[in-house]
Amino acid sequence: MKSNIIIIGFISTGKSAVGKALGERLDRKVIDIDQMIHYHTGKSPGEIFEADGEITFREMEIEHIKWASRNKNIIISLGGGAVVNRINIDRLKLNGTVFLLTATLEEIIDRTACQESRPILDADDREEALQKLWEERSCLWGPAADVFVDTSDKSVDDVVEEILGYLDDMKSK
Repeated sequence: MKSNIIIIGFISTGKSAVGKALGERLDRKVIDIDQMIHYHTGKSPGEIFEADGEITFREMEIEHIKWASRNKNIIISLGGGAVVNRINIDRLKLNGTVFLLTATLEEIIDRTACQESRPILDADDREEALQKLWEERSCLWGPAADVFVDTSDKSVDDVVEEILGYLDDMKSK
């Protein structure tokens, strides 16, 4: 079995929270790529998008994922757009199992209702912007994922238990 656990998914599917909780349960280091970029630049992904553009952010993301993918026995949580660059997933899959966290679009809309720190949510019609981004990226997540985990109407602990179940099944094969 590959040693790293990779967590991907759309905005507000629980990637950061699940990654953190899973790291605590497995006693593994967790690398959240967006948080790592924030740490190194002093800017949130939204601030980088706004000040420097998406291309600059995606280049930073590629470099941080390249570094993270060299580690072993860790959990790596990616931002929702990391799948846009296939090189990210190819690198991570060399030593990791990719878990795609999903939720219904309605659930995503509800979860993001009070969030303002994301560039996509600054649109005049947030629901329309989310729908468009969902349609653009949904075809990228499936091929990237080894395991799909629906987070709709589930607690972080429920999602972690489900992932642990998949990991146990993988070990026994």
